[in-house]
Amino acid sequence: MMRRILAALLILINLILSAFIFAQETGTVTDIDGNVYQTVKIGVQWWMAENLKVTHYNNGDAIPNVTDNTEWDNLTSGAYCNYNNDVTNIATYGRLYNFYTVKDARGIAPNGWHVSTEGDWEVLAHYLGGAANEAGGKLKEAGFAHWNYPNNGATNESGFTALPAGMRWNGSFKNLGGKTLYWSTVTSSPPSGTSYQSQLNDYSAAIFMSGIPNNWWINDGYSICYVKNSPAPGTDFIGEPLFGVVPLEVQFLNRSTGYIIGYDWDFGDETSSTEQDPIHIFNTRGIFTINLDTEHVTFIQSEMKENHILCLPSLPPECTNGIFSEDFESIISDLWTYKDPGHWAIQDNNSSLCITDSDYSPEVISVRLKH
Repeated sequence: MMRRILAALLILINLILSAFIFAQETGTVTDIDGNVYQTVKIGVQWWMAENLKVTHYNNGDAIPNVTDNTEWDNLTSGAYCNYNNDVTNIATYGRLYNFYTVKDARGIAPNGWHVSTEGDWEVLAHYLGGAANEAGGKLKEAGFAHWNYPNNGATNESGFTALPAGMRWNGSFKNLGGKTLYWSTVTSSPPSGTSYQSQLNDYSAAIFMSGIPNNWWINDGYSICYVKNSPAPGTDFIGEPLFGVVPLEVQFLNRSTGYIIGYDWDFGDETSSTEQDPIHIFNTRGIFTINLDTEHVTFIQSEMKENHILCLPSLPPECTNGIFSEDFESIISDLWTYKDPGHWAIQDNNSSLCITDSDYSPEVISVRLKH
């Protein structure tokens, strides 16, 4: 009776999780052999939600299928195998590859995609709560249809649907149902190793990730998955408006790319913020340089914009070269719109704020604000 109740509960859990996963953003990707794989968006990344099955490099050359254990263990070039050399395992678990296949210049990923990298896995693990915590469980298929008991922490709430494809170690097959390992390329500096692996197990909800030094285990057979290419991480922003009279309220808009876990703004007036898109009020006149640091999982990027914000006192203006205009805002707007920091000369003292741009007109234009 208890077994029936447990089985019914597992079916109900899988139905609930399947309904959740169905609502996620999904797609497909096709390899050179015409195999179509399900893909899923997890955070800012698109991941292949199945294990690779490809048997050719991108130029059409065949990847050898090596079945002999001794030959496999002594390879010095790319190869694949089916678990236990049994073709019936392909549809569910995909194929296993040595690392020579991953680093072969002929490539195995379709245009717009790449074999997962060390950095990809670090971003994924962080998004799902940390490699040492529950991230692995959120990647694993729930239940015991493929995973061995106890399949700790498995919820598959990410939609990744990791299956226990096992491995080929020292030429022999092992751990089908108990674990899965993925090859990845190294992206850290200094390098964490010559190759990189990410491992999921039936006994843990963690992801075990590590660089592998000195080409160790390069002949092991692991699974492979693709990740969709995305713009390189970058830091950028803009303030709106760029000028005005004090007190000046400026909305800073973050335009950075990549998976960002923290922001550190310096507004140039001895104040700062950690918000993504902060609103800041400048209470003093002057020209302010703005700096934004974005924290990614393994590095920090910075963007500094010199003389980005102009704060003016609300006083009558005049031009020191003899030209006077009541439309002072238009003059400042033109200067600020077409400003080139390489041609600016700015003087700010107790009596005036003088801005000069030699490229604005044939004559040097200076705008002076009297106190």
